[in-house]
Amino acid sequence: MRIIWLVNILLPEAAAIIGRKALPYGGWLISASEDVAADMNVELAIICPLTSGGNLVSGSVTGHPFTVVEGQNKRFYLYPSDNDKVKLNDAARFSIEKIINDFKPDIVHVFGSEFPHSLVMTELCKEKEITCIVSIQGLVSIYATHYLPGLPVNVQRRYTFRDLVRRDNLLHQKKVFAERGENEVKTLRNAGHLIGRTEWDRTCSSLIVPEAEYHFCNETLRGIFYQKEWDIEACERNSIFISSAILPLKGVHFMLEALKIILKEFPDARLYISGPDVTGVNGIRNKLKVTSYGKYLNELISDNGLRTSVVFTGLLNEEDMCGQYLKSNVFVCPSSLENSPNSLGEAMILGVPCVASFTGGIPDMLENGSEGFLYQHDAPYMLAGHVCKILRDEDLSVRLSRNARKRALRTHDRNVNSKRLLEIYSGIIKTQGDI
Repeated sequence: MRIIWLVNILLPEAAAIIGRKALPYGGWLISASEDVAADMNVELAIICPLTSGGNLVSGSVTGHPFTVVEGQNKRFYLYPSDNDKVKLNDAARFSIEKIINDFKPDIVHVFGSEFPHSLVMTELCKEKEITCIVSIQGLVSIYATHYLPGLPVNVQRRYTFRDLVRRDNLLHQKKVFAERGENEVKTLRNAGHLIGRTEWDRTCSSLIVPEAEYHFCNETLRGIFYQKEWDIEACERNSIFISSAILPLKGVHFMLEALKIILKEFPDARLYISGPDVTGVNGIRNKLKVTSYGKYLNELISDNGLRTSVVFTGLLNEEDMCGQYLKSNVFVCPSSLENSPNSLGEAMILGVPCVASFTGGIPDMLENGSEGFLYQHDAPYMLAGHVCKILRDEDLSVRLSRNARKRALRTHDRNVNSKRLLEIYSGIIKTQGDI
């Protein structure tokens, strides 16, 4: 089987070959690609975008608008990308078509339905009559309606200096999500096959494109998370961890409201947020770059006296991220909508006690009361109550930890998931041969 994957980041293996610094994203793709490429019946190629002005790197194939590098058991095709979230430029479209012609795949597997390159790829596959599978990560066409949960109208409408310069306030960001959602709907309609893993993505995709064939396959997580295990004796007591504060739909403002309540019982509680400090409090340059959402978070922190209780960790690589989970007393996923967040899966497989919003596909991942706690996403008092329940009860913490880890080891079993993915590929090819 000749399989092409189309992904939205430069994978670390390819980055290392061409001398680029790898970003700490998409680690689950590395694990899954290693498992698929190890199968002797598969020839795997992975198409990755190459940003920074769209310049090709040394070693590009003469006469071709892309770069080919050979990895371990797999080939990487790198095409120049301007990283536009809504429209793919003509050069990138041309490159992707040339890559298809060069590799001649039996199946093209697109990861993520929301990217402009995903739409272009499904269009090309339709033209060339190549079987195309789209893996649903999230569905931005649905996310757009949940983008600004519980934010005051004045916060939604205002502009910071950064927003004015980039013409990009919160309402505009929601509009961009909706525009990406329009492309996503076209992408799903072009694809004959979809891969999902929750009742939420199955239901939503069936409403958008009922004629597509839906295949169930769970995701494999980053490798290091299978090797470690949380220990209550080794964690920082009364510490809370969340994985992102960039987008409003991640619900950090609700977490800050909950933290105000938590501090009444646990005054030494501390909230750790993965990623750079988005509040713009450190230095003039950061103040000029702050978004309206970051400014709102800063206002919540200041108005509620949370400054010493909130810590932004900075960008974390895979090992540091794992370490942050392990030292946390509780992991919280406060999003207004998620499909099946890998951050929750990573916390569960380590055994970190979890509290997550009852939204999207999350209820398929975690059973309320026995493996963690679920709550209504816009009810920070319930979030606070569940966190306090865990912080005050060691026996409960250990029980939740054990049950969540057991569940996640099944959900994210590498052997089972890679076998299932290969079954999907071979089943599709066999069906084509029978026609």
